[in-house]
Amino acid sequence: MPSNALTVIHKFIRRELFDFAERLFRAEPQDCSAISQALEDVTALLFQHAAMEETRLHPMLADADRTLADHLLHDHHRLHDDLERLRAAASTLTANEVDCTERLLQLHLDWNRFLAAYLAHLDEEERSLFAPSLISFLPSLPGLRPCAVSLRVAPSCCACGP
Repeated sequence: MPSNALTVIHKFIRRELFDFAERLFRAEPQDCSAISQALEDVTALLFQHAAMEETRLHPMLADADRTLADHLLHDHHRLHDDLERLRAAASTLTANEVDCTERLLQLHLDWNRFLAAYLAHLDEEERSLFAPSLISFLPSLPGLRPCAVSLRVAPSCCACGP
């Protein structure tokens, strides 16, 4: 599939999700505040991305395929709720807890479940939006064009960027 703004942004998001997963996997009790902050940073990215998709893509997608648009929007809400639960768990971590190692492990397992769901959602968006039946719809979307943004820099020139 040729790259466009959405797929480039999704690649950037995947990298950030995996970076956080690795950081969480390696975390020790003394890293609790850093883990909470890192999760807040990832959360901000995901919430911003979802808001941009809901603002820019959802209305046009709904014109082309209301069922698909509503399904993807429902996914956004479900993932938002899952992420809020993760944030709540991370915000209560403290390095001086007796069970901190166990709580970090539980957060890691819960993050992996969230990560799997989020990756499936990104895949479904890309496969759905670039399906032959919707491909003619995409050129009318502002910003969905080939893009040469570096994946290590937050994409600001793209449809879902800042």
